[in-house]
Amino acid sequence: MDREEGYQNIQGNTNHYEDDGLDVIEYENDRDLINMPWRGSKNQYLIELVLLATGMGFVLGSAVSLLGLAAAIQNATISSGCLYGAFSLTCIPSPLIVTKIGPKWGLFLGTMLYVAYAVGTIFHEILWLYIISSICGGVGSTILWTSQGAYLTTIAEAHALSTNKQKAESLGLFNGVFVAIFQTGLLFCVLLSSLVLPIGQGDDTEPLKRQEDILYVVYAGICALSAFLVFLLPTHHALFSKKERKETT
Repeated sequence: MDREEGYQNIQGNTNHYEDDGLDVIEYENDRDLINMPWRGSKNQYLIELVLLATGMGFVLGSAVSLLGLAAAIQNATISSGCLYGAFSLTCIPSPLIVTKIGPKWGLFLGTMLYVAYAVGTIFHEILWLYIISSICGGVGSTILWTSQGAYLTTIAEAHALSTNKQKAESLGLFNGVFVAIFQTGLLFCVLLSSLVLPIGQGDDTEPLKRQEDILYVVYAGICALSAFLVFLLPTHHALFSKKERKETT
């Protein structure tokens, strides 16, 4: 049974509508949603959590590693300034973007912008391209983190409904698992640099340049893999109790 057919079979005092691009189910109490025909299993939401955390860990771990490698690049200061400047300037509008396109596509857009940043580091000798890619990385970071919070909250609440648990309990579980997997991804990417760079052979002017160039490509590939993992995530509707909806409108 597909989602639209499932909507027609929701029992209880519920209302389904679209609000500014957001697919909303408004309900009186949690019991109204317990028997939704299209609701996912608890394992489905846990799998989605693993995909989300793995993708986030890999893409941000790659970004952190690239920033470390970029310290030796001639225009590294300009690049970092553009990245963090773009991050600061887009923090306020990023929730509007995520609301418009949805958390899943916000995650995908954020990871693709990080792919652009990683590719830009490969061609860092072209200054204008490196600056544009750094701006993409800053914008991608804000969209990515905003989307992560929205998506994780949505699947945690859906998991709570599927298992008849309190929302706070599922949110605590999902945040804990996310941090564990996310930090593992970060550690993997940082260790990759540590393992590769010491074995390099370089000269006095460009030490380890060949290994660094290889790492730029590898991290760009990891970012692309992260984008693919995020793309596999399903698009979820938003769940609001009628009381919550009144408070947000």
